[in-house]
Amino acid sequence: MKSNQFINNIKLNFWHYQLIGFTIHTLNHLARYWDLYANSLKKSFSLLLSNIILILLTLVLRQIYRYFYRLRKTPLYYILLISILSTLTSFVWQEVKFTYDHLLWDWDINWFTLERKHEYFFLILVNAYVPFVWSILYFGIKYWKDLQMEFERSKALQIQAVEAQLKMLRYQLNPHFLFNSLNSIQGLMYQDEKKADLMLTELSEFL
Repeated sequence: MKSNQFINNIKLNFWHYQLIGFTIHTLNHLARYWDLYANSLKKSFSLLLSNIILILLTLVLRQIYRYFYRLRKTPLYYILLISILSTLTSFVWQEVKFTYDHLLWDWDINWFTLERKHEYFFLILVNAYVPFVWSILYFGIKYWKDLQMEFERSKALQIQAVEAQLKMLRYQLNPHFLFNSLNSIQGLMYQDEKKADLMLTELSEFL
C-alpha cells in the first residue's frame, strides 16, 4: 500500500518540478530583460509562447528518456544522449521561436526566404543549456527516487525476514513450551483446579 502511494507521489511530483522549474526560468529571464518586456506586448507574448513550446518539448524528451532510462546504460552513454537531444531540442525550440517572431506579426513574410544569420546558430548552442539542465535534473531526480523505492523495498523485505525468523522460533519453541505447560496444568489439577483452569485459559489465548 505504501509503495503504491509512493509511486503515485512520484507522478505528481513531476508536474510540481515542471511548474517550479519553468517559473524560476521565466522569472529569471524577466529579471534580466525587464526593460525589454515591460514596454513590449509583442516580446512578452513571445516569452510566454516560448515557454509553452519548451514545456511541450520537455514532455517529448520525458517520453524518450523513459525508454532509454530502462536500458540501464553507463553514465557516459546518458551524458552523450542528453547532449545530442538537448541540442536537437534547442534547434527545434529556436526554429519555432525564430518562425513566430518573424511570421506572427507579419503574415506577408515567406518562411522559406527568412535569412538565418550566424547569431541564429549560436543561439541554438547557447540555449541548449536549458534542455540540458532539465535533462540532468530529470535523470538525477528519477535515479534518486529509484534509490528511495529500492530502500523502501529492502526495508520491507528485512521486516518480513525478521517476522519469518520469529515465526520459526515460535514454531520451534511451541512443542516444548506446550509440553511443559500441559504437565504443569496436569499437576495443578490435583492441587488447585481454579488455578489450573486459569492457566489453561491463558495458554489457549497465547496459542
